[in-house]
Amino acid sequence: MGNAPPPSEGERLPSKFDLNQLPANWTAELKAETPEDRAARIKREDRKSLFQLIRETALLFTALGVTVAAFAISASLVTNPQTAVDDKKWASALLTLIVGGVLGYWTGKSTKDDKD
Repeated sequence: MGNAPPPSEGERLPSKFDLNQLPANWTAELKAETPEDRAARIKREDRKSLFQLIRETALLFTALGVTVAAFAISASLVTNPQTAVDDKKWASALLTLIVGGVLGYWTGKSTKDDKD
């Protein structure tokens, strides 16, 4: 916003400006948004947020579908007595991974929302 030249090595910028006593070489320009520009910006932002919501929802349901399918296949392999031992090992490992991921999500261990 300000067009002041950068300070020289020994000169420091003040941490607060007194608006009644601005430096002589400092300028500022304010531009008001017209109602048409505001309406266009809001429409553009609404479209962008709707697209983002649709994209995230599609990704969520795709991941959920893959997870449910992997859980169902693994559960059927583990419970089937005719399944080979090696297949039961990877199926039970996948079940453990899925259950651990779900529990971690529910308890909030894998989110950064708690840090904010």
